[in-house]
Amino acid sequence: MKKLNRRDFLKNLTACACGTAIAKGLVPFNSVAFAQATCATSRKSLVTIFLNGGPHGPSILVPRATQSYFDKHPTLGITNSLPIDTYHGLHPSLANIYNLYTQGKAVFLNGAGYPNHSRSHEDSTNLMGNGIVSGVGDGSGWGGRFAKTYCGPNEVFSLFSFRGNISDIQAAGITAPTASSLGTYGYSNDSQGTNNNRFLRQVMAETRLNSGVTNPHQQAMLSAWDTTDNSISTIAAVNSGYTNGVAYPNTGLAQRMRDAAKLIVSNQITAKAIFISHGGFDTHGSQNNSLPNLLTTLDQAVSAFWQDMVNRGRADDVMVLFYGEFGRTHENDNQGTDHGTGTFMGLIGNNVRAGVASPAYQESDFLQRAPWVPVKFDYREVIEQIHSRHMGVDPAPIFPEAFNRVGLNLFA
Repeated sequence: MKKLNRRDFLKNLTACACGTAIAKGLVPFNSVAFAQATCATSRKSLVTIFLNGGPHGPSILVPRATQSYFDKHPTLGITNSLPIDTYHGLHPSLANIYNLYTQGKAVFLNGAGYPNHSRSHEDSTNLMGNGIVSGVGDGSGWGGRFAKTYCGPNEVFSLFSFRGNISDIQAAGITAPTASSLGTYGYSNDSQGTNNNRFLRQVMAETRLNSGVTNPHQQAMLSAWDTTDNSISTIAAVNSGYTNGVAYPNTGLAQRMRDAAKLIVSNQITAKAIFISHGGFDTHGSQNNSLPNLLTTLDQAVSAFWQDMVNRGRADDVMVLFYGEFGRTHENDNQGTDHGTGTFMGLIGNNVRAGVASPAYQESDFLQRAPWVPVKFDYREVIEQIHSRHMGVDPAPIFPEAFNRVGLNLFA
């Protein structure tokens, strides 16, 4: 066993007392006053898939009747899109999602963004997670504000992130559980290795046996340790209590979607907002070699998840949202695309108004000076309607910053 020096020992005790660094996945909500608790009384959930890298919207929601699109995409133009209406088609690699559209369960948009849209991956990802783009917010994210406003302090798993500690889940007094998968949810390794955690377990167990513990620091350590152990046991039970209802593909995204299904259908926790990522959309070159595979992975993962929800009678309770941090330019000299602004969004649910909800493509979208589809609507209008019409809550505390709405009609 590696030696644990005094400095590292104190560092680990501090981590345990705070309930943060000792656990990979759990930091419980602090005791703060919530406006109301609706999580426990509602079965509604939202699964958000972030398309990291920025998807090329016109190659996904294709302007099939817009000649200037094909002129600006001589090798990348999608000529065999699946027809949605006279003006729009869907990339052929999204055949299962297209089938959901034909069943009235999918809506698509392109040109999502915010004022002065950033073309930086990091900046735009953080801004879209914050949901406050003026720079005067408190650093919280729209998911964190939802949980703080509408979920109780004991509903630790109302948020869950498979994307890490992203801006979306931030809020004062809240840190959402995070993990790469439910199977790896547990104690994190420190600089001395896992033996330190075993040693700390032993120390805490021996301390717990002392019934006369009155030191507030020891009591805080024991409380944090118990909370952490209980959360790990809870997730282990959620993970083991799930039986496969459908065959999920063996891809990272599909496996995370299966983990999302485990959280949603479990009767041991309340999972309201789950965050997942699907990367690789930064297609600066040879886009036709990578985009079809990326979309196929998305298509198969979403369709497996949706069928799982249908089989379990939970399809009315769940929505799946997917979008990226920005859109992309017209075709470049490397048969790829570069960073643009307006991005693609897709939404799957039983009560959506199926089809294309964003303003229609125009020839001018591909002929203007800036070589990309512009921002046509504020992405917050979509997420705002999801919270209002699907989650059943007032979105005002979630999106407190004023922004322009174009009147999107997403729900039937």
